[in-house]
Amino acid sequence: MKLALPQWAGDILSYGGKRALVGIVLVGSVLVVGWSLTARVSLITEAHSSIQSAFLLDRELTTLRTKWSGRIQEEIDQEVRQADAQLIQGFEHTVQWLENVRAQSLKLGFSW
Repeated sequence: MKLALPQWAGDILSYGGKRALVGIVLVGSVLVVGWSLTARVSLITEAHSSIQSAFLLDRELTTLRTKWSGRIQEEIDQEVRQADAQLIQGFEHTVQWLENVRAQSLKLGFSW
């Protein structure tokens, strides 16, 4: 017993229908590959931009290091060490500053 196929199924199974089906599959495949490449290109562009920024920052840092003499670098290092030492010692200067601000605000009539 032979199955009766609908008209559209017979058209698909015909030679022209097979060509159309292959064309549709081919176009769909190209669209999927194109969409995938578009997503990849944006990621590649973003990575390239990030690498370029890091390179430019490194080059600028190298330029700054060559412009400054060792004496200036030593002064900056000394200032950083002094700042670290003040932070580690405590917050007595902060307490004194807050007391001064409180006294000034009370003189001006602000509530603390």
